[in-house]
Amino acid sequence: MSSEPAENSPETPSESTPEAGRWKMGMAVGMLFAVLGGVASWAAVQASYPVFQPPPDQIDPMAGVPEAIQKKLDRNNAIVILAVVAGLIAAALAAGEAALRRSWALIVVALVVSGLVAAALGSWAGWAGHALFEYLRPRRELSELARTAMVQTLMLGLLGCSVGVGVAAVVGRRVRGRLSCFIAGLLGGVLAGMLYPVAASVVGLITPVITDTLIPARAGERLLWIGLTALILGLLLPAVCGQGACCRCRTPAETRPQED
Repeated sequence: MSSEPAENSPETPSESTPEAGRWKMGMAVGMLFAVLGGVASWAAVQASYPVFQPPPDQIDPMAGVPEAIQKKLDRNNAIVILAVVAGLIAAALAAGEAALRRSWALIVVALVVSGLVAAALGSWAGWAGHALFEYLRPRRELSELARTAMVQTLMLGLLGCSVGVGVAAVVGRRVRGRLSCFIAGLLGGVLAGMLYPVAASVVGLITPVITDTLIPARAGERLLWIGLTALILGLLLPAVCGQGACCRCRTPAETRPQED
């Protein structure tokens, strides 16, 4: 004996429609929230950078700061700055998705968990970027643009991964969905790392821009650096992770009662 569901019986979106598993956040809204996180991180960087400075007693009046000390300071500054940028962008994206789901509890969890997870992983992006920067610095056979592109591609690629994992820690509900966020973050970060030196060079035709630095030196350069990264991540994460991969959706066939 078999029982067939009534033809006109309503199917709840949470169980039967593919849309139930998708992000509520579209690409335009994703870019908006990512930019909000980017602006917040830019303001934080402006207010605190450099976080670590040489002690006055270690500054030589003639030679300046010893190279070994300066390298350590640059590394620590990069670790903190990349952690801040990753944490705030991830928190903004996850909180935006939680807000669209109208869950105050999820908003709080998103701000805390996504921010902390992304910040912890983003610190490694700063460490890796500094290591590659110091490795490539003496290689003068490479152009300034090439060195900058290689460093920023690695560093922002890892930052994008950090943002993707941070968002997936709250929003993702399946391995496939979390992997999608990771891949989207990686692709977005790599793309931002490749585009930033080119964009900075174009802007430099009007206003001189120093590209051969790990962390951009001036406010406008940092705004371009962070803003471009946030825009691309805000575009790709909802586009890739919003294709039904983040939640476990049940199809109509799965909801149909089994035959006895």
